[in-house]
Amino acid sequence: MKNKNWTWRLFFAGLVLLIIGGIGFAFTFQSGNMFENGEAYSKTFTLTNDTVKNITVDTTHDSNILFKESQNGKNYVEISGHYSNNEIKQIKSTEVQNDGTTLNLEVKNKGSFFNVMKIYAYGKQNVTIYLNNDSALDELTIHGNSADTLVSDGKVKNLAVSASSGEIQLERMTSNGTKVTNESGDVRLTDLKGSTTVTSSSGEIETTRLKGNLTIESSSGDISTENISGEEIKLANNSGEIQANLLSAKQISFESNSGDIEGSRLDGKVHANNSSGTIDLEDLMNDSSAKTSSGDIDLTFSQAPKTVDATSNSGEVKIELPSGTKAIYNVRSDSGSIKIPNNSKNASSEINAVTSSGDIKVSH
Repeated sequence: MKNKNWTWRLFFAGLVLLIIGGIGFAFTFQSGNMFENGEAYSKTFTLTNDTVKNITVDTTHDSNILFKESQNGKNYVEISGHYSNNEIKQIKSTEVQNDGTTLNLEVKNKGSFFNVMKIYAYGKQNVTIYLNNDSALDELTIHGNSADTLVSDGKVKNLAVSASSGEIQLERMTSNGTKVTNESGDVRLTDLKGSTTVTSSSGEIETTRLKGNLTIESSSGDISTENISGEEIKLANNSGEIQANLLSAKQISFESNSGDIEGSRLDGKVHANNSSGTIDLEDLMNDSSAKTSSGDIDLTFSQAPKTVDATSNSGEVKIELPSGTKAIYNVRSDSGSIKIPNNSKNASSEINAVTSSGDIKVSH
């Protein structure tokens, strides 16, 4: 009986606290004090009129990093947004260094974001970089701490953008080398020029209209690429699908430990390796190799290759060649049917296909 009494007492005590909390929440919401919007603030940093060596932005804010042409012949940076008092102090205390060639800008809310009676809604900050010529900036480094980042419409020798958590977007950027690193969050790249490297622990990666070498490595997440041209293209992930369309390079490689690989309109020598998942490549225009431990292989060529290598430990192998292709066929299936054309005299193509368990079909 005593245990029941204590149970009821605890229940009513909890109910009373819940009601009090609800009343406080409603009062705060009604009074308009629930949302913390911060204070509007802006500052301009004047840089050297010659080459700026480095601009660094380290922030907890969602950010738009924009490039614009300077109209007064000077190089400078403007920052604006809504901030906490602590962040405003950080911005005010920041000064340009090394005779105007370096700007290290840190804007972090170092207080706790957890408050049951507050919702922090500072919004995005704008960091606008005004340059007097296209070669005025050597390096731009951006790091977002649990924040989304957009960088657009600029030219810089070296660009590095990273995030501990948050989305990264790059649009209309030109760089000798672009490096993107994201621990948790999506990456979207559009209209970039120059060599680009992307590393992601978790999140989708989308790239569209890139000119230059491209390397993507993802631990977990889908990779989607379209309209990429360069000397070398490498797409790899441990878990997730790889989709590629309209790629042109001397060497194109795909690698996945778990997930399908799909591609079309691939101009270059293609190498695809998949531990578990299918390989489906269409409109191939050059020599290609495909290997999977468990999964089907389907290769379709729009131009006759010199050499094709397809190997599957467990799965079907299908190869479709252009009409009239003259080839010799080296195929073997330990368990499965084989359908191939007759070997041709004066063959210009060699087709090699092996599967431990599965059918093999070659046609043209």
